Amino acid sequence: MSFLGKKAFRLNYDIFNEYDVSISPKQWKITNPSGHSIDSEISTSAFWWKPFNYGIQFDKYISAEVRYVFKELYAWHLRRGITKGNPPDYHNKFGKIYFLDIASRYFAIPESFVGWGFGDKFKISKRPNSVAKSLASEPTSDDKALYTTEVDVQKLDPNYPWFIQDKVDASHDITVFVCGEKKFCFEKSREMLKSIDWRLEINTDTTLFDEWTRVDFSVDEQNALNKFCIDAKINWGRIDFMRSKTGQLFFLEFNANGQWVFLDYERKHRLVEEVCEYLLD
Repeated sequence: MSFLGKKAFRLNYDIFNEYDVSISPKQWKITNPSGHSIDSEISTSAFWWKPFNYGIQFDKYISAEVRYVFKELYAWHLRRGITKGNPPDYHNKFGKIYFLDIASRYFAIPESFVGWGFGDKFKISKRPNSVAKSLASEPTSDDKALYTTEVDVQKLDPNYPWFIQDKVDASHDITVFVCGEKKFCFEKSREMLKSIDWRLEINTDTTLFDEWTRVDFSVDEQNALNKFCIDAKINWGRIDFMRSKTGQLFFLEFNANGQWVFLDYERKHRLVEEVCEYLLD
């Protein structure tokens, strides 16, 4: 926002009542506490950034009403074909299994199972090294989250839903930030990780930024990446991979609105500038 200045208007869900919002069938207008405003006459684009709602203490009714208003505003732009990125319900239409299916045409993928009951046709209980993941990435009722966790499938309760994959014996985590036609590839060594999921060990020390290293894919991998993005109609988001210890690239998942600033805190790779150019294009 500091880069975009008054070329952009940010509407924050967690402080919705600090704005003046007026929407009618013919027009709308929003004004923020400093007097900066935007309306249906001057708005040229909309971008939906998925917030973390943990700890926001609204009445459920109020929260639902506010979210509905936000969706109305986004839909106004969507109907006019002037949105950027992906809509808030993107993963309701295209789920993790959908992307694994498309990715399998171009990359190796871990054996995967979603469901309950653990039927024999999946032979899931015979897999010695498995991990459990969250499908929806939603917290529990007491605000806890399931990160990627190594599990003994035989000890899981088959009456509950699970997303299970074979564990990849990996040397590096790989993530690709897709911004329009550009793709930025980064890797992080797993040598010093104490857990399977690198998100549990995200660096918060502002003096140590270079956790992720910019890398280039091989020609074949780059071609596969481009074909996957075309096939899946992706021009924004983050794609997660693992590099096995034998050098093979495994596709894990596509996040339609994944975090990306942590890849370039010091702006060595111009990610902030690239995003702003993408949003203003």
